[in-house]
Amino acid sequence: MSKRIRAFTLVELLVVIGIIALLIAILLPALNKARKQANQVACASNLRQMGIALVMYTNETGYYPGARNNAYGFPYAVWPTRLRRYMANGASVQKVFYCPAEDDRYIWRENTIDPPTAQSSDWGFGYNVGETLLYEGIYSGSGPFFNQQRYFSYGYNDWGAEDWHNNTNSTIVYAVTASGQHIARGFGGDVNDTFDIGGTELKASRVRHAAEVYVISDINAGGAYDFNIDPNNPNEAPGTIHNNGSNVLYADGHVEWHAQKDLILFDPNNVGLRIPKFRYGAAIWNTIAPHWNYDFQP
Repeated sequence: MSKRIRAFTLVELLVVIGIIALLIAILLPALNKARKQANQVACASNLRQMGIALVMYTNETGYYPGARNNAYGFPYAVWPTRLRRYMANGASVQKVFYCPAEDDRYIWRENTIDPPTAQSSDWGFGYNVGETLLYEGIYSGSGPFFNQQRYFSYGYNDWGAEDWHNNTNSTIVYAVTASGQHIARGFGGDVNDTFDIGGTELKASRVRHAAEVYVISDINAGGAYDFNIDPNNPNEAPGTIHNNGSNVLYADGHVEWHAQKDLILFDPNNVGLRIPKFRYGAAIWNTIAPHWNYDFQP
């Protein structure tokens, strides 16, 4: 007498499928949270490595790296290439400057030789001759690179938190010194630009409370200047990629996470309200702004 093989009924199969779907629905948010947390930890590790290089750089040179150069009629970043020289050699060194929470457009590619490329005069900025310059933004002009957006995971505190719009209307009013230079209290402007009060680089001895001052952080994705951070500008502000905030490297080399709202000087719900020193009031401005200025003053 043959045995009868019992198969699943349609109802039983649907129950099993339902249980699997329920388990996936329960576990998927936890897996996504774990993945995001892992990305945040990896990003913080990247910044710590930059912090080690930053301390080595300042100890050897007595200066913090400048933010950018403008030798060819367009700005290009110099702080990543300068820090790169103080990191372990090898093909993976540029991966330190890529946040794994970003897509692959943000990867600093190895041995890229697309134009515009570095010349021998750029060696002092940390570039290898023939290497693609880390040019900032999209520019009008001839050549294919002018129509491409340059992406980068991290930004350098170039200007600080000076109250550029220090009037009570929407007109930009730049604060200037008696000699006509713009007042900037970040860690470096254009190397060949009179806006940079520190010359080519900021002297390390001018930095006060290094354990309290921001130098490098995650940045809002796809901004016009992905190599720089600016707490006043929504397009260049620290991002929200890690739990609505950013990892931040301080001038002494340590790293902390902060919610974006505690890093910026504009209203995230109305980004047109920029540089709100007179709108926020002294209490909020004085809490946030000092961390962006090398003298730790609002």
